[in-house]
Amino acid sequence: MLTRNGLLEAWIEEKESKIRLNEYQVEHIPGNQIDPPTTICFLEITNEPFTINLEKSERLFIGSDLRAICEIDKRDIGFSIWKADLYQISWKSIWERDERNRLYKSSLKFDVVPTTTDPRKVDISTDDLESIGTISITITPGTTKRCRSPREVETFDKVKGKAMENRGTSDRVKSEEWQPPFYDFKPSGNGRPYHRFIFNYRSRPVLKFFEIIKSNKNSLSSTSSRRFMPSKIKKEILSTPSRGKRSDISDFKDTSFAT
Repeated sequence: MLTRNGLLEAWIEEKESKIRLNEYQVEHIPGNQIDPPTTICFLEITNEPFTINLEKSERLFIGSDLRAICEIDKRDIGFSIWKADLYQISWKSIWERDERNRLYKSSLKFDVVPTTTDPRKVDISTDDLESIGTISITITPGTTKRCRSPREVETFDKVKGKAMENRGTSDRVKSEEWQPPFYDFKPSGNGRPYHRFIFNYRSRPVLKFFEIIKSNKNSLSSTSSRRFMPSKIKKEILSTPSRGKRSDISDFKDTSFAT
């Protein structure tokens, strides 16, 4: 999805094939005194591990850092500082700990909804149930300063019950303990976020049932990973300069967390 001005884009793609997941009913919602401008859509999920990606134009907040907050089902998968010299960042995996407090790096993966006819087996709260099915990314401009005090790696707190959220995880790999860099973040101006993206993720049968999928004309091609561009002008605006860098937020060297 692109912002209305075409200067910022968010998308979700399969980790291995790089195929972008289909988006439907993309809508731009103006901001107000409480919420920033928001771009929202329905997302058709697949059974493959996925990544969450952001790209900005070189003309957006020149010389300024950004804070990117990504939440799945209203659970943080990590606050990240988007440094000014990076033009693209990605969440390719998350950190988890097992019952013995061992650290793991895991891929994100959607899962089906578990059901039961026995009310005694329902172990998810109403609040958690209402939170399931969304991926939200909030972008805020500001300045950063490296923290001196050491902190632990932030791990992903999954929704209890694991209904339609990513059940974690797949391709789990044990990792050695390490110390990520942390930054103090100071928002610019009144502290209001610049933009928010919301993906309401659903399976294809659900999207068809609610008639969100009626034809393939209003979605991205499921056989192509090319970026959707509404116009030639916006394609030129969003083009990534050759000097720009890309960061995987889960990589050891490039991981940074905001406070």
